[in-house]
Amino acid sequence: MTKIVINACYGGFGLSPEASTLLNEKKNLKKGDKHFTNPDHGYLNNITRHDKHLIEVVEELGEKANGRHADLIIMTTKGYQYRIEEYDGNESLETPETDYWNIIDTPDTRDRFPEAFL
Repeated sequence: MTKIVINACYGGFGLSPEASTLLNEKKNLKKGDKHFTNPDHGYLNNITRHDKHLIEVVEELGEKANGRHADLIIMTTKGYQYRIEEYDGNESLETPETDYWNIIDTPDTRDRFPEAFL
């Protein structure tokens, strides 16, 4: 299972100063490093949401990891592909398994995708 951190409320993803500092420590980052997360604003700098250190920080700190307008949660997926959809800061996790497509009902599509027409 792959763990991914998303923001589950309107406002926007962000880490608390404590979480930013802990993330930098775990990743052994110093100010000026490419991936350094500034504790003053808590936005990730080129760090993926499936980063193992980010996951550890959110698991260790719980609600204390939340930035000013955030409610960070950890989602899991079986696969290795995901995208994060966002509306006004509220995020949802989408995977190939959760992405639904409309299929046009033709003889060709019935042959190619029979499970869609059960």
